[in-house]
Amino acid sequence: MVILKGVAGDEYVLTPWGGASAVDRACALEPWSAEHHLHVALSLDRDGLRLKRPEILSLFDHYDARMLGDQALRRYVLEQVKTGRLLLLHDRAHPSSCGMDRHDHATGPQSTSRNEGKWGGNSAHWPQDKKLESMHPKLRPRVQGVLKGLSGRGFQPMIFYGWRSVEVQRKKLKEGKSHVTFSFHNVTNKDGTPCSYAADIVDQRWKWEAPAEKNGYWTALGAEAKANNLYWGGTWHHPDWAHVQLVPNEQLKHLRRACGY
Repeated sequence: MVILKGVAGDEYVLTPWGGASAVDRACALEPWSAEHHLHVALSLDRDGLRLKRPEILSLFDHYDARMLGDQALRRYVLEQVKTGRLLLLHDRAHPSSCGMDRHDHATGPQSTSRNEGKWGGNSAHWPQDKKLESMHPKLRPRVQGVLKGLSGRGFQPMIFYGWRSVEVQRKKLKEGKSHVTFSFHNVTNKDGTPCSYAADIVDQRWKWEAPAEKNGYWTALGAEAKANNLYWGGTWHHPDWAHVQLVPNEQLKHLRRACGY
């Protein structure tokens, strides 16, 4: 998905129809209206398309748009919205205003019980391959690249968390170990299966203890995250040293809404 600014601070979400949740499909603007609002948003921010080009290109896995110039890409994006292949959502839309509630789609809390067999238990104790499987398909290879890079630097990296439940997230908030009730770790697919947009990667010898910083592990993790096109929590106002994620923080509220929280 791509976040675009509209008039008076409004935000719009651009996302492929094929990967959209039932909520997003119900709340999406009609194609004629979406085309108009997208045209306005792109006109207000003339550099927006150029700056967001990598994110926009990621919407077209089925089409090689990389060779298009900025103007041609703009026309192509507008055409995709006009034909409904891309959806445009207004950030202020809420499932209830679209004729849906949390029980109308499979991404909400009601769906998780169907997957407790495979995905139950403490996800921190899952084996490494299962933690990788719990991640978004685009995140997995990048995390593997980070692990490989850290191993090459002499560290002993391990995934502490891929996906984790909302219940665990709320417990971390209560313990002061997080600042949000819903995180990129909590994202699920439409059928309720894990689809984490984040991973916590530590050196298995030190975890979050002082030797990690003393031995330069966090600095190395930040460098490897950047090398693999991931966002690193160590740069935040409240640093989350072990944390890497697939997309910028501004997308969290849209993913949270799609998951029914």
